[in-house]
Amino acid sequence: MTRWLQADDFYISANTHINSATFSLLATGLDSWDGTIEWFIFDAPNGNGGYPGDLLASGNAQSIAMDPVGIGDYYDVQFDFGQDVQVEAQRRYFFGLHMASDYDSSDGLYWGTTSDVNPDHIPHSVSSFQGTQDNWFNSANSGFPTDLSFTLVPAPSTLGLLALSTLVSARRRRDPLI
Repeated sequence: MTRWLQADDFYISANTHINSATFSLLATGLDSWDGTIEWFIFDAPNGNGGYPGDLLASGNAQSIAMDPVGIGDYYDVQFDFGQDVQVEAQRRYFFGLHMASDYDSSDGLYWGTTSDVNPDHIPHSVSSFQGTQDNWFNSANSGFPTDLSFTLVPAPSTLGLLALSTLVSARRRRDPLI
């Protein structure tokens, strides 16, 4: 993930905002990593050969935390986007990662295919050499035990409905006539 922009497709089960991510990393050379993570969310339009489409959001990771998982050189990496990105239910997207401030190094940092919540879907991993986003190619499934997950932030309308239902529920407890 230093010379390439790696991307995996994903689905979300409900309309929501996402603002952070967690992924598993096999790192055979963390001493040369400069501490930079770039993230990308692409649209995945139908009929484009299974490659990312338009760039919907991107940024540099904030509040990066790396925890060894106790199996060789595997780490769980968590970071914040620094913004909320709205995604729609049952729509296909690609989540991309690049771990360097440039595309010149070839450090041993690997992110394999993610697991997927859709049982009828086979995850699709692609790479863009030097991150140009115009030369996508299928990535071989590394077989590493990786998972992609997002921390979900409910949409503002969902928070409003939740607050209203909490108020009604509290009122019912105080007033048995309601």
